[in-house]
Amino acid sequence: MNDMSFVVNSNSIGLGFNYKATDKLTLKASYFQTMYDTYDRVTSTTPLVSDSFTRTNRVLGVGCQVDL
Repeated sequence: MNDMSFVVNSNSIGLGFNYKATDKLTLKASYFQTMYDTYDRVTSTTPLVSDSFTRTNRVLGVGCQVDL
């Protein structure tokens, strides 16, 4: 396996919210996504050997806060 490290541009967006269900219970939710540009790599020109790498990260979080 060859060196697979590479750097590409990316954009991220996220949001979250709280919902106070009672005086002592708060429900929480959040979402975060990072979109990466495609990375094209040519390892040989004769014959043509190329790879294309892409990825997207998605994160969802949920929780609750209880005030004692």
